[in-house]
Amino acid sequence: CLCVCVCLFLSPSHQPPSNAFVATFKARAVVVNVSSLLAVKALPGWSCYALAKAGRDQYIKVIAEEKVCRAVSYGPGPLDTAMQETVRTTLADPTGRETFATMHRENRLLSPLDSARKLAVLVHRNQFENGAHIDFFELPAP
Repeated sequence: CLCVCVCLFLSPSHQPPSNAFVATFKARAVVVNVSSLLAVKALPGWSCYALAKAGRDQYIKVIAEEKVCRAVSYGPGPLDTAMQETVRTTLADPTGRETFATMHRENRLLSPLDSARKLAVLVHRNQFENGAHIDFFELPAP
């Protein structure tokens, strides 16, 4: 979302953007917030992370209400990343730690590339409710 602000308010000439630029931006731009299930579901041990994700989800809803442009929060699913490895080994909540460890052992973590493909299709089709939170598992295969 910071990039949107920079595009709109800090042109190289330090002049306000033209009406044509703003109209084109509103018509074509889609702001994507990479969110998380934790933005909408409370889990022990995740308070700070959930707070940040929920706050950004709400920001996307405000952008949608203000009709700045199209905006969506996308929950990419449980990705097989270094962050996920850290969670599996350090999460304070033993139940959550074991849940993620089991997902890893059973190969149920998602490829970041597969999740990105679903996101690309979502944005390209542009048929989502403006301001929605959409999770990987809510979308059909690309």
